[in-house]
Amino acid sequence: MHFKGKRGQTAEVIVLLNDGTTGGGFVTIGTVISPDLDLIALSRPSATSRFLAVTMDKAIEARKERQKKFSDLTDLLR
Repeated sequence: MHFKGKRGQTAEVIVLLNDGTTGGGFVTIGTVISPDLDLIALSRPSATSRFLAVTMDKAIEARKERQKKFSDLTDLLR
């Protein structure tokens, strides 16, 4: 599941889920990588967020690292 960052006519970035609206004249300027979805979901309203460009390889590497952390946690809890 990915969020798409869209920028309206103001200086704020609007982050929408996959099922968010596709209309409204928003231009997609990026996609939040899946390992960072929790950070977006837990951020407070009006919080300042910083978005960094990553390559596909870095995004895949981040996803693998996150999966390993969950796997390690699952093993620890058994």
